[in-house]
Amino acid sequence: MRLNYPFTANLTKPVLLGGILLLLLQLTGCAPTVPRPSTVQAPLETGERISPTARLREYDSKAAAAPTADQRAYYQLLAMELLIEYGKADEVRKRLEEISVRALDKNHRYRIDLLQAQLALAADNVPLALQKLPKISNEYPLPIQAAVLRTRAIALAKLGYLHESLSIRLDLDKILNKLPEKEHVLRANHRVIWSILQATPTDALQGLPAKEDPVLLGWVELALNIRAAMESGLDHDLAVNNWISRFPRHPAVETLAKTLLGQRDFISEYPDKLALLLPLSGRFSTQAKAIRDGFLTAFFGHDTPTRPIVKIYDTGGAPERVWETYQQAVQDGAALVVGPLQKEAVNMIVKEKKLRVPVLALNYAGDDDYSPSVVQFGLLPEDEARQAAELAIIKDQTRAIIFTPNNAYGTRLANAFAERYTELGGRVLTTEKYSAESDDHGQPIQRAMNISQSTTRDSILRSVLKRGTQFEPRRREDVEAIFLVGGPQQARNFRTQLKYYNSGDVSIYATSQAYTGIVNTKTDRDSDGIVFTDMPWVLQGKANSNFANVARHWPRELQKFPRLYALGLDAYRIVPYLARLHNNPYERFPGLTGNIALDVQNRIHRELLWATFIDGRAQILEFASVEDHQLLDPESDISYLQSP
Repeated sequence: MRLNYPFTANLTKPVLLGGILLLLLQLTGCAPTVPRPSTVQAPLETGERISPTARLREYDSKAAAAPTADQRAYYQLLAMELLIEYGKADEVRKRLEEISVRALDKNHRYRIDLLQAQLALAADNVPLALQKLPKISNEYPLPIQAAVLRTRAIALAKLGYLHESLSIRLDLDKILNKLPEKEHVLRANHRVIWSILQATPTDALQGLPAKEDPVLLGWVELALNIRAAMESGLDHDLAVNNWISRFPRHPAVETLAKTLLGQRDFISEYPDKLALLLPLSGRFSTQAKAIRDGFLTAFFGHDTPTRPIVKIYDTGGAPERVWETYQQAVQDGAALVVGPLQKEAVNMIVKEKKLRVPVLALNYAGDDDYSPSVVQFGLLPEDEARQAAELAIIKDQTRAIIFTPNNAYGTRLANAFAERYTELGGRVLTTEKYSAESDDHGQPIQRAMNISQSTTRDSILRSVLKRGTQFEPRRREDVEAIFLVGGPQQARNFRTQLKYYNSGDVSIYATSQAYTGIVNTKTDRDSDGIVFTDMPWVLQGKANSNFANVARHWPRELQKFPRLYALGLDAYRIVPYLARLHNNPYERFPGLTGNIALDVQNRIHRELLWATFIDGRAQILEFASVEDHQLLDPESDISYLQSP
C-alpha cells in the first residue's frame, strides 16, 4: 500500500482582510421597501450578471445622475455594500463621509449601521461592531437578515463565545435555506459550524442543550462519532454512514457529511514504512528518548494489520548529520520521515527544495520558513501565549501588564501575547523583565504597579512633615490582567509577592511552564488562582488510557518529561490524518497535546485546555478556547452575493 501526501502541492497564502473575512452581501432582492420613481431601477433587481467593476461603475454613474438626494444616497449605499464585499474597507470609510445619511430613506438607514459594524469588525473592534449592528428584524430582506446574523456570529466567535456563535449559525441556516442558489452558502456556513464543533472539547460537546433541538443534536452526534472513530482507530466511513442512517434529513447530510466519506486511505492506513529521526545521543538524548518512548507506546497500542514498519535512526548531537540520516531513511524505503527534533536540523530540512518523501518535523523552523513537503509539529509556546491573550479578552480584561524573564524565550512569549492581545483590542500597559535566578521580584512588581511612585510620595511627605505617617502602598488601578512568563517557582513567587503589594486581585495568566504536571498541593497552594494553559494529556492524567500505559512502563521518565511523551504519542497517532488536515482547514484532530489544526504554512497549532490552581491542585476550567474559527480560505465563508 502506498500513501500519497499532497504536501508538495503549491500553497497560496490567503489574503486576510483586517484579520477577518469581511461581510459580503447578496443584494439581489434587496430592493427598498418604499416606491421609487419608475425611471430609477436598481440594476441588481434586473437579474443581470455583470462584473463587480462594471456594477460599481453603474452605481456611481446613477448616483451622479440621480435627480433627488434620496436616490443619490441609495445608489451610494449600493456602491458601498459592493465595495465592502470585496474588502475595500478604506474606500467604504471614505465614501461614508460623503453620503448624506439624512437624505437616505429611513427604511434603509439600518443598512448604514450594518456597514459601520462591518467596518468595525474589519478593524478588529469587536465591541463597536456589536454596538453598531442593527437588531435582526423579519421586515429586512432575507439577504440582509443573513448578513446581520453572520456578522454577529463572527463577532461572538472572535470574542470566544463559540456556543453563542454556533447558535446564531444555526439560525442563519434557516435564513439561507430561503435564498435562491442556496447550496453554496449553506455549504460555507456548515463548514464554519463544523469548525466550531471540532474545536469544542468533548465534555463541552456533550453538555450542549441538544436534546430539545434535533438539528443541533445531529451536529453534536456527528462531531462525537467522528471524534470517537479518530481516537479509537475505528472505521471512519462506517461512523459517518451510521450517522447518516440516524439523521437522513439533517441539513448537513448533503453539504458536509458526504464530503467526509471516501477518505479511507487517509483515515485508517499508515505508510508501509516509517522512519523516526531523533538525537538519541548527545545533548538532547534524554528528551529524545521520552519522545521515542511515547511514539512506541502509540505504535504498540495500534493493534491493526495496517501497522507500519518503524525504523529508528539516531541523528546524534550534530544537527548537520540530519540530511545524511534523512537520505539513508529514504534509501531504506521510508515513505514518511518523522523528525528531526533540533531546531537547527529542522531549518536544514525545510530549506531543502527537493525532498523525496514528506517529513513530519518535531520542531519549528525559524522566521516562519516552511516547505510544502514538511509539516512542522512541536510544543510551540507562542500558541499558549496567544491563547492567554484571548482568554483575557473573553473576560473583558483589556489592559494588561507582562512579567517576563530577561532572556530570548521570555521575549518571544511576551511578543506573542502582546501581538494577539493588541489585535483583539487589548492594550499592554507595560512589560517588566525580571531575573529568573532571583526569588525576589519586588522591584519589577513595584515598577509595573507604580508602587515605587507611591513610596516616593510617602518619603517626600515624611520629609516635609518631619514626622512618621501611616502608609500603605497603593498600586495603579487600571491593570486588569497580568501575563506571567515563568516556571512553577516564579509563578508561586509572583503570586505571593503580588498579594503583598496589594495586587492579589488582578487576574494572572500563564503558560504550561507554570505547572510541573505533577500534583503537589503543598507547594502549589502558593499558585492558587493562577490560570494557565496545558495539554489534555497532562490535565486529564490517569483518566487517559494512554497515560496509564506510559505510567506503567516508564513511571520515572514520565514525571520528568510528560509533555514530550505526549508529543511522541501524537506524532504517531496523527500520521494518517496529515493529508486530511492539509486539505480541510476546518478539520481538527483531538490530540493528547491539544486540539490540532494545520495552517497554510504546514505548521501545526494546538488549542489547549484551561486550568487553575485550587487548593494547590490543577482544576480544568469548563470552557473552550478562543481561536477565531473563521476559516482562512476565502471560499470558506462566503458572500450572499452571487458573483458573476
